[in-house]
Amino acid sequence: MIEFVEDDEEIAPGVRIRATPGHTPGHSSLQITDAAGNDPRRLIILGDVMHCQVQVTESHWTFAFDVDPAQGATTREQLLKDLEDDHTILAGGNFAGNVFCRVLPPVARRTWASGVVAG
Repeated sequence: MIEFVEDDEEIAPGVRIRATPGHTPGHSSLQITDAAGNDPRRLIILGDVMHCQVQVTESHWTFAFDVDPAQGATTREQLLKDLEDDHTILAGGNFAGNVFCRVLPPVARRTWASGVVAG
């Protein structure tokens, strides 16, 4: 039997569908929380919305098999902004080595300035 689900639908206590379109039509990820609401932590289990860790910092990089690369990049950027907190763990099944991580807010990047001489 096949049952269709909607974005933000609870499919089990503490388990919600999270629409992550772009890779394939209807692509989804899962959000796991404490069903009783006593623990603020959450786990986001990614499908193919991110294919490697570099897409955390380069969310605009696409994957050859994304059906809608522009939508995938938009979805990644929106998802990453939502994950920038102290209570969310990200699980990337396609990530090499470390599957679990946290997403930290971006910080200013260093640049090199020529012609500066220490006095």
